[in-house]
Amino acid sequence: KLNAQLERETARAEKELEQLRLEKQRLQTETRNLEADKEHLVLESNEMSKRVQSVEERMIAMTAECRKMEETSEELQQKNAKLNAQLERETARAEKAEAQCSELANESRKTLSGLEHAKQQ
Repeated sequence: KLNAQLERETARAEKELEQLRLEKQRLQTETRNLEADKEHLVLESNEMSKRVQSVEERMIAMTAECRKMEETSEELQQKNAKLNAQLERETARAEKAEAQCSELANESRKTLSGLEHAKQQ
């Protein structure tokens, strides 16, 4: 009777031991999977950090380029304003010169006319 009880206890202990071994294997597999997932996430995080850094560097470069373009635009606007002012001055000079030429031409015609009239008399 004691042997039968001992055999039942042994069988039950062996069954529990087998269940514990299976549970240990399952947990070891799950641990390996989790470690692999963790490694994958770390690698993905590193890649994402590199991409973010690259985007930030491009953004900084583009911001600097925009500032330069704004400065260039302002310089060009100032040059354009100066050129427009110079054009107005030169246009006024040209108009004045044309008026003087007309005046001189009229005076020359009058003088020639006067000379022609004097020759005829």
